[in-house]
Amino acid sequence: MESLKLSPESVASLHAMNEAELRAFIGKGSSSDNDSEESLEIRVYAHYLLFEMSSSDNVLEEAITWTKREIIASPPNKQALKEWLDILTTLLVILHHSQQQGGTVEAPSRDAMRQDIDLRMRLLKNQAARSMTRFEQSYLMEDLNLAIAIAEHLIPMIDLNKSSRLQNNLGVMLHKRYQKTEAIEDLSRAIDAMKTAINLTSDDSPDLGDRLNNLGLWLSSRFERTERVEDLDSAAEAAKKAVNLTPMSYQHYAGYLNNLANRHGKRFQRTGTVDDINRAIEASSRAVKSTSKKHPGFLNSLSAWLRARFEISGELMDLDHSIEAARRAVDITPPSHPDLCAFLDTLGTSLSRKFERTDSVKDLNEALDIFTQALEATPRNTLDFASALNNLGICHGMRFERTGSIADLEHAIERTHESVVSTPHGHSQLPNRLNSLGNQLRARFQRTGAMQNLEHAIGAAEKLMKIATKTHPHYPTYLSSLANKLSLRFERTGEVPHLDSAIDLIEEVIQNPPLSRESLAAFYNNLGSFLRRRYENVGRDRDIARAIEACNKAVDLIAQNHPDIHSYLSNLGSAYGSYFNKTDSLDDLNRCIEIITKAVKAIPQDHRDRSIKINNLGSWLNKRFEVTKAAGDQDSQIYWFLEAWKSKVAAPSQRIRAAGSAAYIYIL
Repeated sequence: MESLKLSPESVASLHAMNEAELRAFIGKGSSSDNDSEESLEIRVYAHYLLFEMSSSDNVLEEAITWTKREIIASPPNKQALKEWLDILTTLLVILHHSQQQGGTVEAPSRDAMRQDIDLRMRLLKNQAARSMTRFEQSYLMEDLNLAIAIAEHLIPMIDLNKSSRLQNNLGVMLHKRYQKTEAIEDLSRAIDAMKTAINLTSDDSPDLGDRLNNLGLWLSSRFERTERVEDLDSAAEAAKKAVNLTPMSYQHYAGYLNNLANRHGKRFQRTGTVDDINRAIEASSRAVKSTSKKHPGFLNSLSAWLRARFEISGELMDLDHSIEAARRAVDITPPSHPDLCAFLDTLGTSLSRKFERTDSVKDLNEALDIFTQALEATPRNTLDFASALNNLGICHGMRFERTGSIADLEHAIERTHESVVSTPHGHSQLPNRLNSLGNQLRARFQRTGAMQNLEHAIGAAEKLMKIATKTHPHYPTYLSSLANKLSLRFERTGEVPHLDSAIDLIEEVIQNPPLSRESLAAFYNNLGSFLRRRYENVGRDRDIARAIEACNKAVDLIAQNHPDIHSYLSNLGSAYGSYFNKTDSLDDLNRCIEIITKAVKAIPQDHRDRSIKINNLGSWLNKRFEVTKAAGDQDSQIYWFLEAWKSKVAAPSQRIRAAGSAAYIYIL
C-alpha cells in the first residue's frame, strides 16, 4: 500500500498487532466521521493488514467504503484527491484478485496485477458505472460525486484519441450534477467535456447526433444563466448538425428537430431576427409531422413559436394555428401527465392574445377557464405554481379592463401578489411577476382613486427595474409600464417632473429596437398622450406638435381592425383638440371631432369605457357649437349623450354626467 503516506511509527505499531487487536482497533473508530486524513489512512491500512491475515473480502470492502468517503469529501483538482483515487484503485485490484483466487492471494501475482494499468482502469470504470447506477436509483449526490471524481481521474491516463466515450460520460455526469446544484461551473465543465467528445467522434459514428443534441441543450441552458449570445449561436449550430447527421428513421430524429426549433426560437427572442422564428416554426412543424405517434410536447412548441411570430407579424392566421396546435396538445395529454399544466398554459396564453387582438370575450372566458385548470393541475410549492398564479391573475385583469367587474380586479391582485410572494429572489421571472402585480394595482387606483395603490404599483415597477437587465426581452414593456404609472402620479399630484420622467422612459423604449409593429404603436400612443398632457400643463409648443406626430404614427402602425384602435384614435383626436385650444383653428377642431367620432364608433357597445369617450366627444361638439352655432352639433350631442346614458356597463358617474349634459341642452 505504497500510496498511503504513513509514518514509520504508525506502520510498526499496526504490524505489531495480531488479528484480534486489529479488529478491536478498527472497531474503536468505525463510528467517527471527523477523522483527520492521517487517521483515515491509518484506518485503511489497518483494514488492509486485517485482510492480509483473514483473507476476508468484507474487511477490504470496508476499507474501500472509507476511501470512497474521503474521495467525495476531497476538494477537486487537489493532490490529495489523486492520492486517494490511487488508494481506491489499489484496493479494487486487491479485492478483484482475491475474488478471482477464492480468497487466497499470493504476493507475486498480486504485485503483477497492481502494475496492470488496463485492469486498474477497468476496475475504476466499473466502480464509476456502479456509482452512477446507484445515483439513478437513489439520487444520492455522494454516488454522483464519486463517479465524477473517478472519470476526471481516468481521463489523463487515457490516450486522448480514445477518450471520446469517457469525455461524453463525464459531460453527462457533470450536467446531472448541475441539474441538482445549479452550479454554473459544473455546466461549463460539462460543455467543455462534451465539446472534446464531439471533436473526437467521427462523422459516421451513431453517437455523434446524440452528443451534438446534448451540447445544444446545455449551451442553451448556459445562455439562460449568463445571456452570452455566442452560446445561443453555438447551440443553434450544434442542434442543426445533430439534425443533419441523423437519419430520418432514427427514433430521436423528431426530438432533435424539436430542439433545433427551440434553439432558433430562443435566439429569436433574444435578437428579434425574423429568420430565426421562421426556422423555428419550420423545424417544429417537421418534428410534429415526422413522428407517427402523437407528441403533445412537439405540438406545444409549435404553438409557442407560431404565437411568437404573430407578435411581430400581426397575422391572425399564425395565432389561430397556435391555438389549434395547443388545443391538440391538451386534448391528447392524459390528466395525470406532469406537463399538462404547461400545455394548458400555452393554450391559455394564445387564447388571451386572441382576445387582445379581436376583442372576443368568448376567447377571454375560455382563457380564464384554461388558466384555472392549469392552476389546479400544478403542484403547490413549485415555481410552476407561481407561474400559473401569475397567468390567471393577468387574465382576470383583462376581464376587468373589458367588463369593469371589481370581482375580477380583486382576483387579479390576489393571484399576482401570491405569485410574487411564491417566486424566489433572483428568479428570472420575478420582474415579469412584479410587473403584473403593479399593473393590477394601477388598475385599482384608476378605479378607486386610492393613492396607496398607485404608490405600491410604482414601487413594484421600480423594484423590477433594479433587477431586470436591459437585454431582457420584456425590458421595453417594463419601461413603458413604469412610465404609465408615473404619468398617473403626475395627474394626481400635478408635479411635472413625474411626467418628464415618463416621457424620458417612453423615448428610451422607442429608441431601442427591435420592437414589434404592435408594440411600437402602443409606445408611440403613450408618448403622444404624455406629450399632450405636458403641453396642456406647461405650454411648450413643441410638445403638442410632437404629440400629434407620435399619435399619427401610432394610428398608422396599429392594424385598423385592432380592438384597441379606438384608444389610438381617441388620443390623436384629443391631441388635435389641444392644438385647437392653442390656435383656435376650426380645421383642428373639425379634425378632433372627426377622429374622436371614429373612436366612439370603433369601440364595442358593451365596453365599459365607451361612455367616457362619448362624454369626451360631446365636450368637443359643444366647443364647435359655441363657435359655429350649428344646430347639427347640438343634435349630435343629444344623440351621443343618450347613448352613454343607456350603457349598462358604464360607471354610474359617467352615465349621470351624460344624462346631465343632455338635459342641459334640452333646457337651452
